[in-house]
Amino acid sequence: MTAEELGLRVQEVLDELTEAGQREAAEELVRTLMDFYGAGLGRMAALLPAEAFGDELVAGLLVLHDLHPQDVPTRIGHALAAVPGWEVQRFDAESGELTLRQDGEGGGCGCGGAQDGARLEEALACFAPEVTAVELARQPTLLQIGTRPVAEVR
Repeated sequence: MTAEELGLRVQEVLDELTEAGQREAAEELVRTLMDFYGAGLGRMAALLPAEAFGDELVAGLLVLHDLHPQDVPTRIGHALAAVPGWEVQRFDAESGELTLRQDGEGGGCGCGGAQDGARLEEALACFAPEVTAVELARQPTLLQIGTRPVAEVR
């Protein structure tokens, strides 16, 4: 459909909704508006410079309409750039499961704070909603080995 046809369809659905007050009409309105916005965003995406795709709002809108020109791993990388200190260990595209590990720059304990977890969740939801689960791989605990104290001789 052209933008004009979509605009006319939106008006038709609004008229139906006003007259009938039916739920189905409201759902059709939402679907039609999504198609309308998606068509416009598709045209705009072709005109955007590459750096615009790193913007959270732009990325979210394009992903919502299946228009993002970057693949999922690239978008996961953008999300991780918002919360430094993590890198991808594994991503299963079929299940949407992502396993992350600290990249060595993110602190000493390897546990990741609750605040980091919330920020990761927000960034991934925006840039890569295909990620359905995140596991934070724990860094192995280092065991300090030293010399034994010398026993006292009596």
